[in-house]
Amino acid sequence: ELEENLQHRGWGVLETPSKHERATGGYAFLLGALRRPNHFRPGRRCPSARGRTAERCELVSSNFHHLPVLLEETTTQLALRPGAVIVDGTLGGGGHAGLILERTGPDGVLLGIDRDPEALEAAKMRLAKFGPRFRAVRSSFAHLDEAVREAGFERVDGVLLDLGVSSHQLDAPHRGFRFATDIDPGQTPLDMRMDPSQGETAADLLARASAETIEGWLREYGELPGAHRLARAITERRREEPLR
Repeated sequence: ELEENLQHRGWGVLETPSKHERATGGYAFLLGALRRPNHFRPGRRCPSARGRTAERCELVSSNFHHLPVLLEETTTQLALRPGAVIVDGTLGGGGHAGLILERTGPDGVLLGIDRDPEALEAAKMRLAKFGPRFRAVRSSFAHLDEAVREAGFERVDGVLLDLGVSSHQLDAPHRGFRFATDIDPGQTPLDMRMDPSQGETAADLLARASAETIEGWLREYGELPGAHRLARAITERRREEPLR
């Protein structure tokens, strides 16, 4: 649906699921001024490391790991040039952003958007060397228009969205995106939020949702053939003890 909407508006889209992303249901989308002669402007619909030591920078960056998808292909398709203004709507650890900033130097600017505070912290550390050319915003790409406007940009030259969960989110037990048989269950809460400070946890949702609602989630979003059976098993289990 997102792809069709963007293509209808004239944006070029490159869909390139990696092996890892095919396994997790995520896709990488590249949006840029590929077929669109005019710049995107706010109002159109389309949906620093101060005071931190090098040791702290290395620690935070190393804790957040994610291999950027099609890094070289992405930067090539964006047709980067010095002075370009680029928006990375799914900043993550800053893998794509770093190369984009290098290739838009010496005066290009990148606005990085992400809901995950751990990702933002890692990206700020990693990209601190670019100074004011890099700006980070804690938000969602769903509010891209607002973020661009508040950053003071009248236009942007390209937008990148690498959709899906990151390696770090899947691997970090405390984020609750994984099953871990070798880790204390108390360290793997049923959370699954991109922004741990907002909204309900997965445990909260499952605690109040009906079996029919859960079945719908599993069938529509998980595409699971055993959705009915799994939904009943979840509701039966929660009657015995809270889901955590």
